[in-house]
Parts: sequence; structure tokens; C-alpha cells
Amino acid sequence: MVEALPDADADAVVVSDGSTIGPYTIESEIALGGMGAVYLARRTDGKFNQLVALKLLRREYAAGKTREAFQRENEIQSSLEHPNIARILDTGTTDDGIPYIAID
Repeated sequence: MVEALPDADADAVVVSDGSTIGPYTIESEIALGGMGAVYLARRTDGKFNQLVALKLLRREYAAGKTREAFQRENEIQSSLEHPNIARILDTGTTDDGIPYIAID
């Protein structure tokens, strides 16, 4: 579940360690920025034993043109193959509709 901490901006994406988003369990925060947050997460649905970087948009960017741009960026990035470009492994939305992307 995505939640806001009491001292955090109401639109900030804050996920507690151990939270589950789709088939991923959050292990720790990697970075928190203006557009969202990135977490180290492990796929825990039994299909793969895999660590990923899970990127989530801030609530205020989870709709409208920014969400469309996020989705276009994901589509473009998924078609690229280069050792210096992160690979998209999965995309989805949280239970409350915030888009995420899992990358390696």
C-alpha cells in the first residue's frame, strides 16, 4: 500500500519496507525525487527470484499528461537494447492507481 508519512508532502510517494506492490515486496528506498521514488524490491509471486528497481510516480503526476508521458517513456525504453540502458521488466499500477515500472 502506498501511503504518505505525517511529515511528508501529501502528494509524495512513500512506501514502507515490507509493503507489497503488485508482485513485488519493497526492501528499501533507493531514491526520492521530484517526480517520484525508486525502491529496491524483490519479486515475491513465485514466478522469479528477482531484485528490481521499482519506480513510482508521485500522486500529483499519476494522472493526465504526466502519466501519459510516463507511459510513452516506458514504451520507448522497452524497445531499446543497450548495456547502459536499464531494461524494463514489468509495469503496472498500485492498488490506488499509481503507475509503477520495474527495471533491472
